[in-house]
Amino acid sequence: MSVQSEAIDEVSSSIVEMAAVMEQIGANVKSLMEASINTTSSIAEMDASTKQVDENARETASISDEVLKDAEQGRAAVEATIAGINQIRDSSGRTFSSINLLSERVSAIGSILSVI
Repeated sequence: MSVQSEAIDEVSSSIVEMAAVMEQIGANVKSLMEASINTTSSIAEMDASTKQVDENARETASISDEVLKDAEQGRAAVEATIAGINQIRDSSGRTFSSINLLSERVSAIGSILSVI
């Protein structure tokens, strides 16, 4: 009976150890499930962030296109202004020349009139 008693003690001890291991396995499974839930939540947050970044990038690209169009229109306006200034300068030069010529003619007419 002693051998039988030892065998029973051994089996009992093994059962107790197995129960403890099963409890540890249960705790580990619970911990893994919590980590899984946290990971899933983190992935969902990253997905939302990625979508927001994508939306921001599209909006930035759209704004950049608008800025480019505005800059091109501004460049065209500046070029038109410069062309207008050049035309005014040319016209002013011609007007100055005409006034000088007219002044010379007036002087000549004045000289003729003073002789008469």
